[in-house]
Amino acid sequence: MDTGGDAYAPTIGIEEEMFLIDAETLDCVPEMPERFERDARQQLGSRFEREMISSMVELVTSSHSSISTLREETEEIRHKIGRLAARHGLAMMACGTHPFADWSMQTITESERYRGVAETVQLPSKRAHACGLHIHVAVDDSVRIPVMNRMRQAMPLFLALSTSSPFWQGRPSGLKSYRTAVNNEFPRSGIPPPFRNDLDYCATVTALKDAGIVPDESYIWWAIRPSANYPTVEIRVCDSCTRVDDAMAIAALYRVLVHHYARQSPNEPPFAAAEEVLIEENRWQASRHGIDARFLDPATHGAMDVTQYLRKLVGQAAHSIDALDAAGCVADVTRIIATGTSADRQLTVYTGQISCGASPETALHEVARHIARETMAHSLSLA
Repeated sequence: MDTGGDAYAPTIGIEEEMFLIDAETLDCVPEMPERFERDARQQLGSRFEREMISSMVELVTSSHSSISTLREETEEIRHKIGRLAARHGLAMMACGTHPFADWSMQTITESERYRGVAETVQLPSKRAHACGLHIHVAVDDSVRIPVMNRMRQAMPLFLALSTSSPFWQGRPSGLKSYRTAVNNEFPRSGIPPPFRNDLDYCATVTALKDAGIVPDESYIWWAIRPSANYPTVEIRVCDSCTRVDDAMAIAALYRVLVHHYARQSPNEPPFAAAEEVLIEENRWQASRHGIDARFLDPATHGAMDVTQYLRKLVGQAAHSIDALDAAGCVADVTRIIATGTSADRQLTVYTGQISCGASPETALHEVARHIARETMAHSLSLA
């Protein structure tokens, strides 16, 4: 893959994790019905996967050379799985955490891999009742580590734009992304440290495997990582996006930044310890406040809001925006900042219900109904 010229246009694909819920109670199903799983595999094939928690699924697109075709497939998959779920008395919910489902009532999917994760991670694996959006963009092996290193500063921005998990266990968490707190319980999670080069990264992974700490690279759950299965760099920091529009805007922005960072010199400048501290602080601010976060510039240490941080990153990537004809993605991301994320909309529904005299339980059910409807873009009618 040539990453140096204007012809470089990286392919992109996404994985959307979603909750499978009962269409009447709006609660997560305790076990995935066998008939639903069979029908889903018949209709979607490899685009449907079970997740570690039995009430969660993963919907996988193919690789695309444009955001428009990625959107088409994403909408097609959501439409098919939504109609199928409805026929089984179920519904789909795309968000980082379910508003009121009890994690202790969930079960681990029966598979060798998931048994291995549960044995290794113990209780946090059972609490991992949280859904994310994973985005893969193709990158040549020669620049995958420099791209990952440079992209770390953007991780808090992607989290802020995707926040969709303000509730946990039937109560407001005070965070816009409680999923981030859940994921923090896993080892080898969060934003990775910078690596000197590919050899440095590979040596780290080899050390973990040789010591018997991890069986393979898939047990490294960082917010961004080189994929073990595809020639891509994958970001995993995002909450699952309720709206397809938001998922596509974030995916398009990530593709632009990958294109930009892949074209830069592979020689890495030294990373100061302060940068690591500020990037991690920004991730906390994003999980706590979402698009209302205040970030610190890792280079200048100056404070800025999310819009200013976005402008800084896309201003550096102007050439890539032009090369990928991606000016629209900047407008789409700016729209998210202006109108709010799924977390903001969920909280608006909740506070609106409470202000009208509804009980917290009723308000949470209305939040769940809102998420389910928005996930399917009004293609389903929930009672």
